[in-house]
Amino acid sequence: MLYKFLKSLYRLKQFSHEWNDKINAYFLFQEFEKSYVDHNVYFKRVKKNSFVIIIFYVDDMILAFNDLTLLKETTDNFSKKFEMVDLSKI
Repeated sequence: MLYKFLKSLYRLKQFSHEWNDKINAYFLFQEFEKSYVDHNVYFKRVKKNSFVIIIFYVDDMILAFNDLTLLKETTDNFSKKFEMVDLSKI
């Protein structure tokens, strides 16, 4: 019994690493670029003046953008793949 309990705790420790790998792969699949300075920041330039910046930490995500249609498109794509809740503006 103790062995199974410790094994399940070990899996919980690995969960955050696996989640990070999964979300990183999805961001790269959606053509976001990872920041070299901070590995929790992703950005995507769509047009000359349109961009989305995503700051991702554990299970929270902050979106910075300058085009509302691009925001809607980005959140729609993410909500198809992941369960999301909009906590509104910061």
